[in-house]
Amino acid sequence: MLKKLDIEVKMMAHLTLLGYYGFGNAGDEAVLAGAIARLRAADPHAQITVISGNPDETAKIHGVHAVGRGNIARIRILLKNTDLFLLGGGGLLQDRTSRRSLWYYLAMMFWARMSGAQIACCAIGAGPLLHSSSRRLIRSMLSKCSAVSVRDAGSAQELRKCCRGKVPVTIEITADAALAMPAVTDVEKTQALTSLSGMGQGSVLRYITVAIRPCAYLQLDQSWLETLANLLRDATAAMDAAVVILPMHDGVDQPISEALAVLIGDRAFTVKTASYREAAAIIAVSEMVLTMRLHALVFAAQAGVPAIGIEYDRKVGRFAQMAGYPVVAPTAINTIDLVGLRRNFDPQAQAVLFAQLQAAESGNDALLKRLFNPAKTQIAGEDR
Repeated sequence: MLKKLDIEVKMMAHLTLLGYYGFGNAGDEAVLAGAIARLRAADPHAQITVISGNPDETAKIHGVHAVGRGNIARIRILLKNTDLFLLGGGGLLQDRTSRRSLWYYLAMMFWARMSGAQIACCAIGAGPLLHSSSRRLIRSMLSKCSAVSVRDAGSAQELRKCCRGKVPVTIEITADAALAMPAVTDVEKTQALTSLSGMGQGSVLRYITVAIRPCAYLQLDQSWLETLANLLRDATAAMDAAVVILPMHDGVDQPISEALAVLIGDRAFTVKTASYREAAAIIAVSEMVLTMRLHALVFAAQAGVPAIGIEYDRKVGRFAQMAGYPVVAPTAINTIDLVGLRRNFDPQAQAVLFAQLQAAESGNDALLKRLFNPAKTQIAGEDR
């Protein structure tokens, strides 16, 4: 019995997952949920550890082991025992918001490889990359990867540019990992409707959900907010609806969200969700969605809800195109016709495009299953 148990322990794959996890961002938590679902489908017995900004919360929400991003001593031990190190998903390979974050992710990848682990990128987003040093580091990292999948064709193009035409690994185009998260249930939808009814005007049966965010490189000033508030106020009157303003990133989106709610007036209210699933459920029971946040679009596509994206970043436009949603530039929000969008929405056409997205995302599952056999062989052959 002891000998059999020892063999089983050695055959268990030890996986480490790194992304923008544990920071209260509903979209990234949905990405993590989807990645974990794919990993468990590839190997139900694998031990999964997430490097997180809030390891206790990550362990509680997702049912995995977790260590803090700044706990270098524990990360060192973790990497020595890691068989497969995955970066992703999410838009991690970019240097517009922070070069330090990019350096951190790449340093972890190099460290994991030096510790003997396979390294791979799964459903990653890439770009913009504004610095040549960033592109050189990414090119070096890719040369050490066992596999790479990206969430859209634009990200694949960004990585190929880094490699100057000499791509050292096959770059597979899949789709956002959040598409693999378990679907919102009817019970969760009912709870969302009950919650919204208690927060706003109880007689309202329709909700327009809005997810906006601050953006340091755009002029989202008072005039911009007033324009957005005016068009939403007109839409609520035409549709007999209320505006639900949904901060997708806890502690970041609240100020701008609350400012918009004040400008709209008594037909708008801001909600605070406890989890990514609550955010997804609110969107699932909405009449339509207006969003700057990428994963509010993802949640809308999963639920078959009409939506329009405000393209503050190319990732929003990339996903919107795949999902069949329109987008506008932040400077063109005055052109948005929410009533017309709702009237012209074709749920059957959107369902076809969403099925194509799901098929593309399943490529992440195929990629992980290919990676697992080498990982298991390594475990069986080494006493680590």
